[in-house]
Amino acid sequence: MPFIVGSFVILFLYLCSAFVVTYALFPLQVFIFGEIESQASFLYLPHGVRVLSVILMGWRALPALLLAHLVTGYYLNDIPNDQLIFLLSSSSVLSVYLAYHCCFRHAELYGLRFKQIVLKNILVLSVAASLLNAVSNIFIYQIFNTNMNYNIDHVASYFIGDVVGAMIIYILISQFRKLFALKPL
Repeated sequence: MPFIVGSFVILFLYLCSAFVVTYALFPLQVFIFGEIESQASFLYLPHGVRVLSVILMGWRALPALLLAHLVTGYYLNDIPNDQLIFLLSSSSVLSVYLAYHCCFRHAELYGLRFKQIVLKNILVLSVAASLLNAVSNIFIYQIFNTNMNYNIDHVASYFIGDVVGAMIIYILISQFRKLFALKPL
């Protein structure tokens, strides 16, 4: 996929999934579970877009992901500080690439092949990236002293939302490709 086309596809999918989470899934989560102290969604679809785009495009996906994350940070989240939005966006995008580099690049040195996009590889990358993302986000919130008391429940809610969101995005894309008889991922 050419760089420009891939960047626009990533930007579009990320923004669409962020709007779905913000305006449909998160209110549904609040309706079902009531008010939860965490601001994390239990089904965070943009993480799946991040994971699949880094697998497919590598480092070339980072500018589009950062732009999409900044746009959603400014327009969809109630984060008052511009520096906080930039740090959260950067850490979320870089956590996926760092996890990809650590999990897959090192495995290729030992002869293991992870270039195939299968559910197992996406799950491994999603788990590693979501742990890095949750810990880095909570660390950044603590630096800016946002008057929220973060604990293991917050890490778990970010983790669960990221992993479940990545699995759902993979399943949706796989079903879309089967529906239109495209070659499998």
